[in-house]
Amino acid sequence: MPSQRMRYAAEVVFHDWHGLTVEWSPHGSIEGWVEARVGDAVVSRWPVHAVARDETRPEDQPEVLWHTWSVNSPKHGPCVLPLPCAMAEEKDASMGFDVLGAALHGLTCWSEQADEVARDMHGRPLPMEIDGQPIQWNGHRWPMSQLHRMPWVECMALLLVEAWGLSDDRNSTFGWKPTFDVDVAYCHLGRPRWKSHLLQCRDVLLGRWQTASMRRRVLSGKSKDPYDTYAWIKDFHRNEALTWYVLAAKRRRPYDVGLDPNSPALSGLKESLTHHEGGALVRWHPGHGAMSSEEALLQERAEALQWARGDHRGIRAHFLRSEPGEGWRTWERLGVEEDCSLGWSREVGFRGGVSRPYMVFDLASNARLQLTVEPIAVMDSALQAGLNVRPEAVMDVVTPMMDVVRDVGGSWVICWHNTSVSERDGWKGWQAAYVNMVQRARSMGHPTHGHA
Repeated sequence: MPSQRMRYAAEVVFHDWHGLTVEWSPHGSIEGWVEARVGDAVVSRWPVHAVARDETRPEDQPEVLWHTWSVNSPKHGPCVLPLPCAMAEEKDASMGFDVLGAALHGLTCWSEQADEVARDMHGRPLPMEIDGQPIQWNGHRWPMSQLHRMPWVECMALLLVEAWGLSDDRNSTFGWKPTFDVDVAYCHLGRPRWKSHLLQCRDVLLGRWQTASMRRRVLSGKSKDPYDTYAWIKDFHRNEALTWYVLAAKRRRPYDVGLDPNSPALSGLKESLTHHEGGALVRWHPGHGAMSSEEALLQERAEALQWARGDHRGIRAHFLRSEPGEGWRTWERLGVEEDCSLGWSREVGFRGGVSRPYMVFDLASNARLQLTVEPIAVMDSALQAGLNVRPEAVMDVVTPMMDVVRDVGGSWVICWHNTSVSERDGWKGWQAAYVNMVQRARSMGHPTHGHA
């Protein structure tokens, strides 16, 4: 009776997260239903949705209804969650939705793989628009359209385990992780002398006196490059591990505009980033063009494997252009063990409704891949450009989200850039916003280290 998809979902949300072995059998009185058991006790029953059946492909686009699940939690108060894979008609003594189907829907980013979501000009998904009564969790309220700001799969699992009388206090640990993308390593350094000279002439002719003056001071060694914020980042995280994702792509305007991958300046930077008191990983940041061209992807991968002291296990795609499904299969084929691209480009929150790292499942082969995803909770450019949030208002947005992640024992992964703590070019005040968020994370839990 259990499909490979059901086994996978149960292993992740109950065994991996809560240490429980959940078994199930056909519910005798209703065809297509299952009873869930923990030990000898029947803890719940639900209908099996098409999403949880191995033969259903995302492109079949089975109807996915949403169920508003309301429960009074002794620990988290009145909770209201919208959940997918609902029954068309509720029956007595049922959950009203397929628990494992709902979990699988989130873990596999089913809506994205089924092409049920709108996308931006880069092909990146936009959050689904869901209407209904407000979401509630532990005193916080959000409109249902902001479900993506919650780790709703983890919330669902925690409430189920609690309702079954099996609550596990070990899962209340809050983990957080600082990560930095290096798209533009320097503002003025690292270019050939002839190119810097041409840029200087251009800016003088166009009357950009301030830029020309700054470049002259930086190149003469009298001023620090504005984007060279690496010492500040290392000092602020003196005893905390850092993960860097460095763009080393062939120049392809307008999106891959970093330094020449073979430039001494970029090589020296990658080497210096590995030296950090708290520990550091320096990883490949596949370019925008590489995510559209197999040839460019393979070339970048081959070059990245030659990085001295580089960590070749994990990647984060530039512009977060890694796709669940085909993208995950590609990373496994290339020997990548961890994809850290699962985040919103112009929103905050959790694309799969999950905050913590997990091993992914391939819907084409109905098998786990040897690939872990590490979801991103918040990215600087999503706040600044996507949501138009002022730096002084960042904590108003992220504090309720961090509280929920703490409640479920999840992980708060921060994606920031060296440029966004520079106090330059539209980033005035964002260094302080970053400091405030990290200080709150420190007060709530512990930083996670190393490879997931």
